Amino acid sequence: MIGTNVRTKREAKGMTQVALAEAVEAIQSTISAIENGTRQPSVSMLVRLAAALGCSADELLQSPNGFCSKDRFTGQRKKKTTI
Repeated sequence: MIGTNVRTKREAKGMTQVALAEAVEAIQSTISAIENGTRQPSVSMLVRLAAALGCSADELLQSPNGFCSKDRFTGQRKKKTTI
């Protein structure tokens, strides 16, 4: 989800992975791994990515249905229903 959003925003700005990596002081393989979902960005990297892409960190965390990924996890367990 984060990776897809990073890729979408990067491509919309016409940036290459190399250009984004330079903007956030990383290497291209780090950007590739984030976009492919094999690596999650640290909080500081997320902030740098958002700044370089001209969006908020929340926008990068947004799921396709429009909710922030944190909204999916309330920290509460569902109650078991007995029949």
